[in-house]
Amino acid sequence: MKRSELIFTLTLVPIDLLSLLAAAIGAFYLRFHPYFTSIRPVIFDLRLETYFSIVFPIACVWILVLAVAGLYSSRRVAIATELTRIALSSSSAMALIFAVTFFSRTLFESRFIALAAWVLAIFFVAISRLVVRGLQRSLLKLGVGVHRIVVIGDNSTASSLITEFGNKTRLGFRVVEQFKIFNKDVEEQIKKMKDKDKIDEIVLADPEANKKTTVDF
Repeated sequence: MKRSELIFTLTLVPIDLLSLLAAAIGAFYLRFHPYFTSIRPVIFDLRLETYFSIVFPIACVWILVLAVAGLYSSRRVAIATELTRIALSSSSAMALIFAVTFFSRTLFESRFIALAAWVLAIFFVAISRLVVRGLQRSLLKLGVGVHRIVVIGDNSTASSLITEFGNKTRLGFRVVEQFKIFNKDVEEQIKKMKDKDKIDEIVLADPEANKKTTVDF
C-alpha cells in the first residue's frame, strides 16, 4: 500500500466521525426549529450537552459498522458501490437505534431526531467521501500516490492495459517500463529498478506465459 493511500484511509475515520456528529447536531437543531415545533410542539426536555453525551458513543459504534461494511479498506471500489455501502451500513446502524428508541425511552424521546440524524448522516458521510475522492484524484494527476508498474508482455492485452492506464489517470497506475518477455536479463533490470525504488508493481500481461515465468513472479 502506498503511503498516501494509508494516510487517506486513516483520515477517513475522523472525517466520518465528524460527519456523523454534524448530522446528529443538525438533527437536534432541526427538531427545535420553529417550523417543526409549530407542526409538533416539543414535549420533552433535552439539552444539547445531554444529547451530545448520548450521540458520541453512538457515533463510535456507527464507525464500527462502517468498518465492518468495508468502508475503510485500502482497496478502491466504484463510487456507486461505496455510496451504496454507506447507505446500507448507516441504515443498519440506525435500525438498532430505532429499535432502542422505539421500545424504550432510555436514550431520548424524539424519534424525529433519530430519523433526521439517519438521513443527514448518509448525506454528510457521502459528501465527505466524494470530497476525499476528489482530492485523491487531483493528487493522482500530480503523480502523488501513483502506482508505478512494469508491464511484461507484447500483445493486445499489454497494449490495452498501457492505453487504459495512460488515458485514465484516476485509476492511479503509471506504466514506467514494458518488457516483451521475461528472462534473466529482464529479471535483473527489474530488481535494480526495485532497489532504486522506481517501481511498485509488476503486471504479467502475457496469457501465454509459461508456468516457470508465473512462479518467478
